[in-house]
Amino acid sequence: MAYYRDLDRCTYFGLENCESLIAVGWLDDGHDYPRGRVDPQFCERLETFAQMPWEQALFLGGQECELCQYQRPIFSHNMFIPRGGRIFAAPAGITHYISAHWYRPPDEFI
Repeated sequence: MAYYRDLDRCTYFGLENCESLIAVGWLDDGHDYPRGRVDPQFCERLETFAQMPWEQALFLGGQECELCQYQRPIFSHNMFIPRGGRIFAAPAGITHYISAHWYRPPDEFI
């Protein structure tokens, strides 16, 4: 999977889209990430987005969780969430990262 630092431009979907796309939750096992608790209501809301994601582009294949030791889940969708004049781009696996690996997204995203 591609790695992006939180709140950097997300160029994963092509350079023509990178000005408005802000990366959140593009984790891998080679980079540290912020950890901590998040509000359960935020997680529930994010799960809603993950179940029926709006995607401006569809890619074949999937993204395997590199943080799991065994039985790594594979995620095949991405989420685009508009807020404050920006569009946050996140892999659908972000909900897994939060619940299983204690990932804490930036406050701007929460």
